[in-house]
Amino acid sequence: RRLRVGKFMNFIRIIQSKFLILITLILAILGFFLYSTSTRKINFNPEKIARIEVFSKERKIKDINSPNKIDDIVKILKQLRSRTESVNDFPNLEKYYLLKIEELNVYIYENDKKYYVEVPYNAIYLINKSQYNKLLEIVK
Repeated sequence: RRLRVGKFMNFIRIIQSKFLILITLILAILGFFLYSTSTRKINFNPEKIARIEVFSKERKIKDINSPNKIDDIVKILKQLRSRTESVNDFPNLEKYYLLKIEELNVYIYENDKKYYVEVPYNAIYLINKSQYNKLLEIVK
């Protein structure tokens, strides 16, 4: 009789451990799904972009019409993901650049030695220095 109880308890422990593994796996998959769907990206149609207008504060600097330069900008912007929401019309800084891409306003700026791309009321994207310098090289 004791042998039966012992086997039954081993069986219960095996079921419990498999159930625990299954629950952990489900939670991991759910966490990954929630993380990947909560990141924001810039929504635009790159194929439609024929021109990008560049402004510094209120003053227009230039138009970018070169397909190669537009592609370089689009490549950087398409990579960006963020979980930080933008709640402003524009950055509250002295120096920034505004790219008008079709109906989209995209701000590029430096703040506290960090580099950002911001789309008003969408997201703020942290970019690295080389991405920032590449964008500045195109827009200046």
